[in-house]
Amino acid sequence: MRTKRTIAITSAALLAVTLASASASADLAEVEKDLDSLSPYTAVSDDGTIVEADEMQALAESIGSTEMVRSSAPDPDAKLSGVDFRSPYEHTHLGPAVALPDEYNVDSIIGSDDRVRVSPATSFPASATVNITRNGGNYCTGWLIGPDTVITAGHCLHSGGPNGSWYPRNQYLAWPGRDGGSTPYGSCSFTSFHSVVGWTQNGNSSYDYGAGKLNCNVGNATGTYGFRWQTASYNGTTSYNRGYPGDKPTGQQWMSTDQIRHSHDLQLFYRNDTVGGHSGGPIYLINSTCGVCGISVHAYGIWQGQPTPWGNHNYGPRITQGAFNNFITWRNA
Repeated sequence: MRTKRTIAITSAALLAVTLASASASADLAEVEKDLDSLSPYTAVSDDGTIVEADEMQALAESIGSTEMVRSSAPDPDAKLSGVDFRSPYEHTHLGPAVALPDEYNVDSIIGSDDRVRVSPATSFPASATVNITRNGGNYCTGWLIGPDTVITAGHCLHSGGPNGSWYPRNQYLAWPGRDGGSTPYGSCSFTSFHSVVGWTQNGNSSYDYGAGKLNCNVGNATGTYGFRWQTASYNGTTSYNRGYPGDKPTGQQWMSTDQIRHSHDLQLFYRNDTVGGHSGGPIYLINSTCGVCGISVHAYGIWQGQPTPWGNHNYGPRITQGAFNNFITWRNA
């Protein structure tokens, strides 16, 4: 029989359900059935931990963060732990290169290429934008929302859907504020991967986001992105994106500016230029209340042959209330 074990993962006494044993095929079928019955916002981890949506809502309410978390400035005097300051060329444990999770192509460059290189990348929010490498090569982009928490696309961590699986954590490194061979904040390894049932079980692109926990507290030095949700339209809001694209030399950060063109309930659409490697990067706005504030996780380029807006915009899952609660849970874990 499948057993369950509950663990406290936050000071707010949030309870998570860990599937401690599910080795028999009957047990695995029961687990999958359980997952199918859960909210798509149910948080799952590569260690088997499950946190249901109502528990995450309770946590957000208990700490007074229900709509917005403001960005935080870098602290040049932060005392860091766990950071590896070896250069990218000194990491000798790396294996063969792994292909980018989404192939880059000119169709994700809409019109002229308006991306601008960010160099150096030590000013905020460039400093809090993370080059995620896999076996040493550009793989995805992430953004720090806490000292040890990186948001990225779900497909950067898990292949998605009921037959999908988590990727090996030991192949990954996080390089905040990287500028080619310059890595002023060093690198950190990942201690756990997180996403939601909507991606890992259903493979639904509207839930293609996740997070990685790091073995370091580098976000104290780099500063952290804010994030927010709203049900109102974002149409016309200036949209910024940063990332580490696969069509540029490894470790170069590039950014683009556009505006939100279409606001759907679960996705936002824009014409910020992106290619493979940008996946997981922030789509953010800047204002006086939230600061540098994520509103979407970039995940997809133009979907050829599809109607508007998928057929002529880049897009990603919108930060909804459910996603906001996921972010809070992962940050506070």
